[in-house]
Amino acid sequence: LLYANAPLTIGDNTIIALNTIFHTSTHDTNDHPMWKYRIDKPISVGKHVWVGVGSIILPGVMIGDYAVVGAGSVVTANVPEGAIVAGNPARIIKQRKKEIYSREPDILTVEESCAKKGTFLDKNVKEK
Repeated sequence: LLYANAPLTIGDNTIIALNTIFHTSTHDTNDHPMWKYRIDKPISVGKHVWVGVGSIILPGVMIGDYAVVGAGSVVTANVPEGAIVAGNPARIIKQRKKEIYSREPDILTVEESCAKKGTFLDKNVKEK
């Protein structure tokens, strides 16, 4: 869902999964009524970014090149280049290795890609 009252830019080779929301508008909670004004802020998504299923990208956010947004994340602040973020609100959980994402790709088109079969995870949910 693209709700774009302000500019929304998406870089080349970016993957956006199902049920993702990009919303460029908000309201001023310090005003009464808070819906008196709609505040429109741009969103910028870099190149080679992966936005996971069900993520929400909020007004004014910039997502750097080569970043990953985990499934179901709510992105309320800028995401640096190569960062992997997840959660609500999204937090940096890992950093991608620059030597991997800065090299030339092995393939140039989607048609050259293929599926890899995976197995079940070998980890359990963490206890609190």
